[in-house]
Amino acid sequence: MTDDPLIDRNEAQKAARLEELRAELAELGYVVEKRSAPGGFPASSEGRTSMSTTRAKFKCDSITEQMGSKPGADGKWEPCVMKSISLSPVYGNGDPKHENTKFWQATPSGRLELGVINLEAAAMFVPGKEYYLDICPAE
Repeated sequence: MTDDPLIDRNEAQKAARLEELRAELAELGYVVEKRSAPGGFPASSEGRTSMSTTRAKFKCDSITEQMGSKPGADGKWEPCVMKSISLSPVYGNGDPKHENTKFWQATPSGRLELGVINLEAAAMFVPGKEYYLDICPAE
């Protein structure tokens, strides 16, 4: 609170608008968090929020198998099976309330190619199945 009621009202309006924007972004799969510096102070002098995590929704298009290589116990490279996994963003289905339409509006194009030699990890991918991808900075 300040001694100036005009400033207080303006800050309240900003806070209300920020909550509206957070709700809109959440509908699109984004997560907006208010970051604070140590001691609870805002990360910036204005207390701005930042996009710390972005969620996208992708569909597995294909999985192919090929020969790859991995380091062996002796430090030398040895042959192994590698799964190549191809994913692309989901498509909107014409229903503006459908989750895939909302994700498509935020991420209409893209491609993710993974070369996976951990076959247990690769087993979770199935062509035609949809997956959420949560992306955040590596800090």
